[in-house]
Amino acid sequence: MIDDDVPSPCVRICVVDAARDICRGCYRTLDEISKWASYSSEQKFALLEELAQRKARNPFPHHVQ
Repeated sequence: MIDDDVPSPCVRICVVDAARDICRGCYRTLDEISKWASYSSEQKFALLEELAQRKARNPFPHHVQ
């Protein structure tokens, strides 16, 4: 059963960083991206928490000056 009540973390910056093997926009792995639609609400919320921590630990420099 697909549970669509949790919004996707996708921010439409879909570039996988080769060194870190995660998306530079949403910080998910390809495995996490492909499985998102099949996750339960609890799994989605847990992943959203993990993504926030992942981003805080090691953010990508999105704006180069």
